[in-house]
Order: sequence, then C-alpha cells, then structure tokens
Amino acid sequence: IDPASRRPGFYLFYDDNQALYRHAGWRLPDDPMFRYHLDENLRNTRTIHETLLAYYRRSEGGTPVAIGPEGRDIEVVRYGPRQNLVRALERKIHDLVVAEGVPAGEIVVLTPHGSDSPVYGMSCAGDVPFARDRNEQGVTVTPPPDSVLATSIFRFKGLERQVVILVEAEDIRADRRDEMLYVGGSRARGHLVLMEMSG
Repeated sequence: IDPASRRPGFYLFYDDNQALYRHAGWRLPDDPMFRYHLDENLRNTRTIHETLLAYYRRSEGGTPVAIGPEGRDIEVVRYGPRQNLVRALERKIHDLVVAEGVPAGEIVVLTPHGSDSPVYGMSCAGDVPFARDRNEQGVTVTPPPDSVLATSIFRFKGLERQVVILVEAEDIRADRRDEMLYVGGSRARGHLVLMEMSG
C-alpha cells in the first residue's frame, strides 16, 4: 500500500549490474513507473565496495556510495595447482571458524560452476560441516544453518553472508568476468576472500 495515496503499490528493485540471467529484449517499462535511484550501499564495507567498483558498469543512476564501516582488506589466498584447492579451502575455513570465531552459517563458498566443482564434493572442513543448496536430484533444499554453504555465483545472486570465499574465478569467461566478480564479491557483508591458483 502506498502510504500517501492508500492505493495498492508494487515495488520493483533492479540492478542492471546483476543481470546474470539475460533475456533478450527485456527491459523495464518506461511508463507508468516512477524511478528512484538508490545510491547508498548499506550491505558491504567500504573496502569491499570500493574494490568492486572496478567491475561496476556505470548506469543512468550514477555510482553508489558505501556508508558502512571501513572493514578489513580483501584477502587473496594463492594455493598452487588446482588439486590443492580443497585443502587450501579447508585451512581457510578452519582459520575463519576456529581462530576468528566466524559462525559457519555466515560463510559461503561461491564458484562460477553449477555442478562440476570440487567444492561440491566436500562434506566438511575439519570439524566444520559443509552443505549445498540442492540435493543429488538437483532440487533446491534449505541448508543447515550451522554449515558453510557451497553454491554457485548464479544461485546466490541477491543473497548475502558475512564472509564470502570466491573460488575458481580463473574459470570465468573473459566476457563475463567483471559482472561475475561484481555479483559474487558483493554478496560479502564484512569480509571477502579470493582464492586463486598460483603457477
């Protein structure tokens, strides 16, 4: 209900920087919609926000500004050849949960892959349980709240966690790299970790 007119209202929130699922020919109607540009970032720390502006396409509304805390630096973890990813990820999650006290349910591991990533085969990282948001039949399920979630950047669009760990970014196609890194990285409220192959 629109409080001013008491008539039913419909609100549509749209960010063209997060249009991962593209539909040819679709666009917002020009009329009778009233457009209001939201230009304050209330989700991310300023450090995360300013880092991700490198991947942000300027739109008609201009560039948003983060008004939250400064936050910690973006963390880059290099782990050698691809087969070392799972072990490096286990160590990183152990550090976050055990050493830093981050609740497991506030951590998400995001990959550009929908089904064939080694992170989907993980059931735990030491004593920390892992979960997926779909079962073996591909049906969406609600993961346990005390587990680290492993899912794709596509499936996690629009959601958020305190800590986001981006993996396998080197597998993103060059023509989609900016938008995928922007969407995946901006899911992090407080800390963003990028895990990269080295060598």
